[in-house]
Amino acid sequence: MYRALILDDEPLVRANLLGSIDWERYGFHLPWEAVNGDDGLNVIHNRDPLDLALVDIRMPRMNGLEFIRELHARQPRTVIVILSGYDDFEYAREAIRLGVHEYLLKPVNLAVLRDILRRIGSITRSRGGTVNRDGNDDRRVHDRLFGAAEESPIDAEVIRAQVDRIRFAVESRDDEVAGCEVSRLIDILRRGRASISTLEFSLAELFFVVESADGGSLSALPKVIDIHAAIEKAASLGELKDWVIQRLSLTWESLPKHKTRALQVKAAIEYVDRHFADPGISLTQISHIAAVNSSYLSTIFKQQTGSSIVEYITERRMIQALQTIAERPDAVLIDIAAEVGYRDPYYFSRCFKRRFGVSPTQYRRRAASRGDI
Repeated sequence: MYRALILDDEPLVRANLLGSIDWERYGFHLPWEAVNGDDGLNVIHNRDPLDLALVDIRMPRMNGLEFIRELHARQPRTVIVILSGYDDFEYAREAIRLGVHEYLLKPVNLAVLRDILRRIGSITRSRGGTVNRDGNDDRRVHDRLFGAAEESPIDAEVIRAQVDRIRFAVESRDDEVAGCEVSRLIDILRRGRASISTLEFSLAELFFVVESADGGSLSALPKVIDIHAAIEKAASLGELKDWVIQRLSLTWESLPKHKTRALQVKAAIEYVDRHFADPGISLTQISHIAAVNSSYLSTIFKQQTGSSIVEYITERRMIQALQTIAERPDAVLIDIAAEVGYRDPYYFSRCFKRRFGVSPTQYRRRAASRGDI
């Protein structure tokens, strides 16, 4: 049977991956677990080599990249799948440069992971002894596609914004607009003289963002190793662009445009309804739950609800504050502020007055005088 390791510092992530998949069905022992890179190296020490490692990018002590380097040195044939969020652009780009097989956005699409587990035998047989990238090969490919100019960094937000435009076009089944937007993405990478790892990561992010719309065939969208092969093979950026459009076109008719957006917004609303009282709730957290990036979620949320996510969170907090004042007229307002997600009671009072036209204290007095509480 195959051997696997789940390396993530979040207990809920590990529990979800362990409990949501029938590992034996795919020929695996129940995976080992580790909470950081140091712990992971201790787990695999003096054990048979791993066939698969699921590695979180950001962890305390030894992070995912450091662990991957160590694992490559010790067990070069291990298939590595990284787990990352949309804010991990630089980390994920470096991981792809190191030669990971796949990268999965959090929350993990279990269908994609199961597809990887189904193919693990053919993947391990094709690894050829090492997965480390050759810098000379990267330089050769870069010169062929971009010319001899030096590589330069590109703003991750610029790439994400362009990826969002492509996704809108794909969901709208508008192949002409999608083709134009893909051309713009390639042009952004060309003008920025992107590194090969940035090029790979940008295309990988594009395909995964499209796939997170779901409804399409998993086999229709290329994986990281497919993208790497396409870049190696392409004679020019124009040829690479044509390949991207051709692969995207396979998903045009299978993506349920409006249903998908509605489900993503529904997931965001449900999460906010459960967690609005958490003072640390963030757009990043909500976008992870909805399986989309934050800028895209902000756009579709506003389109479908008429409110921004921040406005929706504030409204839920204000309504809860009203209910709390009615149910517990003797409660201290500082405590009510904390219970609905505000660390600063003065800011809570300002938000309350902006929403209802009176301060919490004034509202309680008026309600008491009317006999409402």
